[in-house]
Amino acid sequence: MSRSLMKLSWLVAAAMAAVDVAACGSTPARSSPIPKTSQADSPAVSTQALAQTYLADVAPANGALTTLETEANSLTVSNVAATVAPVTSANETLSNQLHSLGLQASPHIKALLTTTVASIRTEIADLQDLAACITEAHVAGALAQFKQDAPAENAATAAVRTALRLPASS
Repeated sequence: MSRSLMKLSWLVAAAMAAVDVAACGSTPARSSPIPKTSQADSPAVSTQALAQTYLADVAPANGALTTLETEANSLTVSNVAATVAPVTSANETLSNQLHSLGLQASPHIKALLTTTVASIRTEIADLQDLAACITEAHVAGALAQFKQDAPAENAATAAVRTALRLPASS
């Protein structure tokens, strides 16, 4: 794949919604640890409060994605690790926040958040694998997987937003 086509692929893939970059090798997926908490039986809070917290929680990850999209045209094997590191960090934080938010939610919303957290944990592993790519071919393979995985992330996000009575993300 030519470098310009690869860069264009990155931009298209990144614009598909959430960062859902997939493994560039055959490394098994890793997952971030779920934070331990004793709030398992916390009472449900209002949907409006959950929605406000959700929007505040996803903002940094969305910002990191925007930065990744901006830098996609200059992405190379030599800078891929540094470029995806902020996205990985933001997604690790988001995963933990959404897990905690689920502990306060109704069973229906908690289930949707659990699905979203699982997709974010897969994304984190995929970003870690992407950061370890050592050839342009690895990066191209990760982009192809990203495009294939994006619809699942989009569906999980859309389901949460619908349950929280938020408008669809643009």
